[in-house]
Amino acid sequence: MIRRKLGFGIVTACIVIGLTGCDILGLGGSAPNTYSAGDTGPAGGIIVFVDTSNDYDFDYLEAAPAALDDEYPWGAQISTSGLDDGIGSGQANTTIIIETQDDDKAGLSSYAAKAADNHSTGGFSDWFLPSYQELQLLYTYRSSLNLGGSSDYYWASSQFSQTLGDAVRFDKFNGEVNPQKTVTAPVWPMRAFSE
Repeated sequence: MIRRKLGFGIVTACIVIGLTGCDILGLGGSAPNTYSAGDTGPAGGIIVFVDTSNDYDFDYLEAAPAALDDEYPWGAQISTSGLDDGIGSGQANTTIIIETQDDDKAGLSSYAAKAADNHSTGGFSDWFLPSYQELQLLYTYRSSLNLGGSSDYYWASSQFSQTLGDAVRFDKFNGEVNPQKTVTAPVWPMRAFSE
């Protein structure tokens, strides 16, 4: 696991070996960027999660600045084992879905996980389809993203069954919905990163 870097080693290196250009906290280097939930992230999206207890191998989850322009099916109605709905599982879920959909030769050229994985914005291309709980975090910031009255649901990388995917509603009835995997719906990519 990657843990939050406090900068003490950098400060020590600056002092002991006399590195030039260091101004760490006024000691000759600059402090690393830190973000709070709700801040604009490095890719121009919104920070929806900060790992303040060092439970994950990343420090932040950033939702893309906007949903993708097109709508996509979750995928073919095939069994996709190994998926989790928790925070920190979206990247692994995306990889599993792509491997399963591609290995199964489902005949789909585009689907939600692949579209999120192929996404590039703000100079970053490490996007994935968020898990159900990760997508729930984005719901908290829907008003910042002008989604207040949206009745859309967005695909999550978790699934309900072989034929039903997981999605999150972004209206006042926020919650899980389980549409057929072949139904098209919007995709809102996320990325995980550390500073």
